[in-house]
Amino acid sequence: MRRNLIYAILLVTFAILTYLFAPQPQPASACACCVDAGTWEQYSQDVGDYELKTFNELQFAPQAELYMTPAGASLIEGLGKPSPPYTISRSTNGKKWNFQFTDDQGRTGNLSFSYPQTVTHFRSSLGSQLEGQVDLYKEYRAEGKVSGNGIFAPGITDNTRFKLILQSTGNKCMSSEQFDSWRLNVSGSEAEYAFYGNLN
Repeated sequence: MRRNLIYAILLVTFAILTYLFAPQPQPASACACCVDAGTWEQYSQDVGDYELKTFNELQFAPQAELYMTPAGASLIEGLGKPSPPYTISRSTNGKKWNFQFTDDQGRTGNLSFSYPQTVTHFRSSLGSQLEGQVDLYKEYRAEGKVSGNGIFAPGITDNTRFKLILQSTGNKCMSSEQFDSWRLNVSGSEAEYAFYGNLN
């Protein structure tokens, strides 16, 4: 009887020691797409196949707004006589993008460029953490030389450049569904104007 009691005590002691010194399971690593509160990032990165595919999938709403300050059209250069609102359509062929604009008078013009090898990423968390969910405001900024014709011809020179800013909210991962707006700046020695609009 006593031997059985000692044996039982040894078994319990062994079980306790095994539990205490055995490797404990580690908490699961944070999900790859989750956002930490207070996130702020800005960096440049090459455009991979997935990113280019995502950008090419974006659907631009047909109306584009011409950006104007309270000074009106007096600060706009290279656009002839501005006549908003504008409608747009975008076509792509790999890295080649073309935007066709039509003004309120029915006049048209094209802005064309090649999507660059590198884009700038900007990310900033929105507000404070709520129920474990943090959202990001994100921008993907592409820059390079732009060509144009029609209503844009007066401002196009060898040094005319574009900056396309694609805006989205959501988590750290990229998907076409998260993009909601865009802005296109055109600047140079003879040009200074910007358009903006929504993404469907």
